[in-house]
Amino acid sequence: MEEVIDNKAVMIVGNYGTGKSHLMSVIAAIATDADNIAFVQNKKFGKDMEMVAGKFEVLRLKVDGLTMPLREVILAEIEDEFANRGIDYSVPNLDNVRDNARLIKEVMQAFQSKYPDKGYLIVID
Repeated sequence: MEEVIDNKAVMIVGNYGTGKSHLMSVIAAIATDADNIAFVQNKKFGKDMEMVAGKFEVLRLKVDGLTMPLREVILAEIEDEFANRGIDYSVPNLDNVRDNARLIKEVMQAFQSKYPDKGYLIVID
């Protein structure tokens, strides 16, 4: 996060039972708390995770069988979680949103008002 790079989303795809959810849980646990690296047995993976260790707040979502658009689901969950964290933010009427990038910047500005030194990791299963 100290480097100015274009951070992107990562999608993990695999067959049922291959460990995708477990991997995401491990990554989220380390991203939230650097002390969790001590529990990693694969030392190369642990070393690679040092760059994100303890530098994120995490929102975990389970999304299956929904008919609601994914954008609306994610933003509603963010709004609820922000309220639980004491962050003042309301998602605008999405029918009027013409620029998703601007919307995400507004979300992150609200997040960084409370967590200026942290990233925001959203894990969707």
